[in-house]
Amino acid sequence: MEIENWMESQSERLESKTKNYTAKEQTKAGYSYIKSALYLAPAKIDDDAELREFKTKLEAIIDALPTKEDGEKVEYGAYPSKLSSFKKEIKKKYNIVNKGTYLSLGAALGMQFGLLLGLLLGYLVLGLLMGVMLGSAIGVALENKAKKEKRILS
Repeated sequence: MEIENWMESQSERLESKTKNYTAKEQTKAGYSYIKSALYLAPAKIDDDAELREFKTKLEAIIDALPTKEDGEKVEYGAYPSKLSSFKKEIKKKYNIVNKGTYLSLGAALGMQFGLLLGLLLGYLVLGLLMGVMLGSAIGVALENKAKKEKRILS
């Protein structure tokens, strides 16, 4: 019950900090990422010390969020680098990734494979097309698997 209260209070703090943000500013600030991590990551943590560490880091990210008054421009300062570090740690520690990560990776690897295949067969365009299609299919499969395992942040 304690964790649910903490999640709710942090969600309210996040809402309060970003209430004057536009949709574009929320995207740049990683609003949906933080909100998703807030509810998804604690379920992956078994150790109390690790949970306390996660709570501290998430609270620090919310604290670092710049506030915006009506009509002002958001001054992000050092916040983007803090958010980037937080995202890397979430991915590394809990194997939680952004939506579209596996699809992008699959398409990129498929393009490289397709280029090689196209050069070998003498049909570059056909090889690239086949490679991207195969890579994208693998990416979609990995994305669906991660979604079922609740490892995808929105």
